[in-house]
Amino acid sequence: MVDFSMFEDIYHIAYPKRDKPTKKNPRNAGQKPIRPIIIIKTVFLKKLFNLSNEQAEFQITDRHSFQRFIGINANASAPDFTTIWKHENKLSELGLVDRLFERFDTFLAQQGFRPRVAPSSTQLLSKFSNSVIHTMKTSR
Repeated sequence: MVDFSMFEDIYHIAYPKRDKPTKKNPRNAGQKPIRPIIIIKTVFLKKLFNLSNEQAEFQITDRHSFQRFIGINANASAPDFTTIWKHENKLSELGLVDRLFERFDTFLAQQGFRPRVAPSSTQLLSKFSNSVIHTMKTSR
C-alpha cells in the first residue's frame, strides 16, 4: 500500500498551505480548494494510463475504481480538466512532477520492487524488422 501523503510536501511547494482566512475571503466562504492528494493521484493516473486532461476527467467521473483511488465518492464531483491542467502545469513548470515520480521510484526500490519497462512499439518493430531482414538474407 502506498501512502500518497508522502507527496504532499512536494505539492505544497507549488501551492503553499493557507490555514487562516485571508482579507479577501475573511470567512473562507465559497468552494473549498481541491485536496492536494486528489491532484497528486490524478497525475499518477494520467501517467499510468496515458490520459489527457479531458480523458482523466471523464474516466474519474465514469470509473468507480478511479474514484476510490483518488478518494472521492460517486456523489462528489471529479476534478474538471481545467483544474487538472492548471495544477499539473504549475507542478511541471517547477519540475515537481519529476520529483513526484522520483520519490515514487525511491519508495518502490525501498520496498524491494524493481520497475521493468515494457519494450516500446518502436523497439518491437525494430526487432521484428531485423528478424525479417536476417531471415531474407539467410534464405538466399
